[in-house]
Amino acid sequence: MLVLAASLLLAAAPFTPPPPSPPADTEQIENSEGGRSQKYPGWAILYRVPELTIVYPAAPGTEGETNRSSAERRASTLRTLNKAKVEVVADTALTEAQRQGHLLLLGWGNKVFGTEGLERPFRHGRDAGTRFAGLTEPDPDIDLLFLVRSPWNQERWIFFWSRIDPEMELFQSLPTVGSDWAMVDGFRVVRQGMFEPGTWPPVRDEDAEADHTEAVFEVEKNWVQLKTERYTISYDPAITSEDELRRIGSAREAALSKAIASLGNPGPDFRVHLLLYPDEAAKLAATGIAGAAHAIPRDRELHMTEEAASTASEHEEIHLVARAVLGPSYLNVLYEGLALARQGTFGDTPLDLVAAAVLERAAWPKVAEILDDASARRASDGRLLPAAGLLLQWVESVGGKAALGKVVSLKEGSPEAMARALGMEPPAMEAAFRRWVEARAASQKNEIAFLKLEREAAQRHAASDWKGLVEVLERGLALKPGDPQTVFNLASARMRLQDYARAEADLQKLIAQETARAPGTTFVVYGHYQLGRVYDLQGRRQLALAQYRKVLELPDIKDSRRLAQEAIEVPVTAEALQ
Repeated sequence: MLVLAASLLLAAAPFTPPPPSPPADTEQIENSEGGRSQKYPGWAILYRVPELTIVYPAAPGTEGETNRSSAERRASTLRTLNKAKVEVVADTALTEAQRQGHLLLLGWGNKVFGTEGLERPFRHGRDAGTRFAGLTEPDPDIDLLFLVRSPWNQERWIFFWSRIDPEMELFQSLPTVGSDWAMVDGFRVVRQGMFEPGTWPPVRDEDAEADHTEAVFEVEKNWVQLKTERYTISYDPAITSEDELRRIGSAREAALSKAIASLGNPGPDFRVHLLLYPDEAAKLAATGIAGAAHAIPRDRELHMTEEAASTASEHEEIHLVARAVLGPSYLNVLYEGLALARQGTFGDTPLDLVAAAVLERAAWPKVAEILDDASARRASDGRLLPAAGLLLQWVESVGGKAALGKVVSLKEGSPEAMARALGMEPPAMEAAFRRWVEARAASQKNEIAFLKLEREAAQRHAASDWKGLVEVLERGLALKPGDPQTVFNLASARMRLQDYARAEADLQKLIAQETARAPGTTFVVYGHYQLGRVYDLQGRRQLALAQYRKVLELPDIKDSRRLAQEAIEVPVTAEALQ
C-alpha cells in the first residue's frame, strides 16, 4: 500500500460564486412571433447583454451613496462575467440615449418608474407588502425581480431587482432565475413565472408560473429548538439524534470560543441561531445558498449541514464575531479574507506557505487585484483569497484592530480606498505589504523545497521508479525529519524493492513516533497494517497476524478493519502489491 501526499494548495475556502452565464444568444431567445424558444433563459438574459446601464435611486430621502456603491459593485460583477460595457447612473440623471438601451433598475423607489411611458408596475410598502401584476404578497421583506421588453425600445430589455443591501450582496451580487419574474425570500425563490410577450405594464401568463412556498419550507416544518450556552439550535429530532446534537453543540461552542479569543468578546448577550440541515441538498432548498455552511452575520445566523456542524472549524463563527466586534463587511474578498487571516491557513495550508509558493512562480498579485471583488469570486488558482488573508494580517500589524475594522468595512475595493483607511499613499502601501509578504515567505524555504520533492516523488511513483522514489523521499526526510507521510511512503517504496529490513525499521519508528503523539490516528493504524504486510512478504506469518489484529483494536479509518481482516484470512503476497 503506497500513500502519497497531495501536492500543494488545492483547498478552497467557503465561497459563493457569481451567477453563471446561460448558454443562450440574446438574438435567438425569441422567435419572430414574439414567442420564446427552448433556449429562453428568463431573467438570466442579464448575463448576456453586451451593454447595460445600471440605474440606482438617488433622489432626496434615499441613501444615494450606498445605492451608488452597490450599483458599482454589480457593474464590476457583470464586467467580469461577460466583459459587458456597463454604465452606472442615478435615477435622476438617466439620459435619453441610455433610456434607449438595456437597463437594470435597482430598488423599490427607483424614480425611472413613473416617467413617461413607464408607469410603475408594482406597489410596495412596509405595511401593505407588494402588489404586482395581480399578485399580493403581504411580507414586505420579499424581494421582486422581473424583465420585460422596454416600452422605449422593443429591441432592448428592462431588468428590475428590488434589493439594494450591500451586506447581503456578499452572498449574491445579482440573482439569476430562468423565468420572467420571481419573488425571492432571502436567497430562495418562492414564486416565479412568465409574462405574456410584448406588454406593458407586464401581464402574467398564469399557465406558466409556480409557487414554491410549500417545498421551500418543507425542510423546516418539523424543527424544534434546543438552547446551549450561546446557541439556539433549530433541528429536526427525527433526523438528528440527541447524541449527535450534543456533539454538535460542543463543537460549535468550542469554535465560538476560538473565534472570540481571536477577535474579542462581542458581549454577554451575543447568541447564535444555528439552523441544522441533514445534507447540502436540504440546505440549498431551504436557504438558496449552496455549500455545507454559511453565516448571516447581521442576523447572527449560522446555516450548516450536520456534518459541517460537527467539525471544530471556527471559520463561520469568525464571520459572526467579526461583524459584532469590527463591523459589517461588504466585499466578499475581505469577508472571507478575514476568516483566513484569523485561522492562518487556506484549507490546511499555512498562509505563509501559500505566499512562498506563489512568489516562487512570480505570480504574487498586486493589491488592486486582491481587492477586485468580482475577480476574487471567479478565482480558482488559490492566489487571491489567501493573499487577502495575508493582506489583512499585514493591516493589523501596522494599524491594530482599529485599522483592521476600517479596512474590513470598505465598500470600495480599491488600493486608493484602502490606503485612505490606513493613512498611507497607495505606492508606499503596496511596497510595504510586498516587503512584509516576502519576509514571511522567506521562512518557508525548506517547505517549498519539500513540496517540490513531493511532486517529483509523485512522478517517480507514476513511472514505477522505486529506486528513484526512495532517493527522493530520503532527500525529503533530510528537509523534514520524521515527517510521517514521507516515512510511510519510504517504507512502502522499500517494500517494492524487497528491502524488507529497512521497511520494517521505518514502520516501527513511525508507529512509535505517532503513537506517542496521538494513538489511534491514521499513521498508527496503517503503520501496523503495512508492517503486517512486510512480515507476510518475508513469510513471518505469526508476526504479521499480530499486526493485523492490532489494527482491529484501533479505530476503523478508511476501511482499515476490512483490509486487516482480509489479510488475516489470506496472507499478503508480492503480487498483491501490484
